[in-house]
Amino acid sequence: MLRDALEFDGLIISDDLDAVSILRDKRITDAAVAALKAGAHLLLVSSASGLDDIAQSLVDAVHSGQLDQQQLLRAA
Repeated sequence: MLRDALEFDGLIISDDLDAVSILRDKRITDAAVAALKAGAHLLLVSSASGLDDIAQSLVDAVHSGQLDQQQLLRAA
């Protein structure tokens, strides 16, 4: 929505993926994939626990086609 409807071309940072309101109905790994699919460039995670799981879920999402590798490379 930011990019299309509002023609926003800046950096998009997710909300804290450890926030209770985000984790209420999903795992942090799912929230990370969803944030990147939505167009985020940077994922904010307030604790170091689970970072390896998040990284692996992103790799798995690219391999499964759930995330577009080129989109991620453009955001890097």
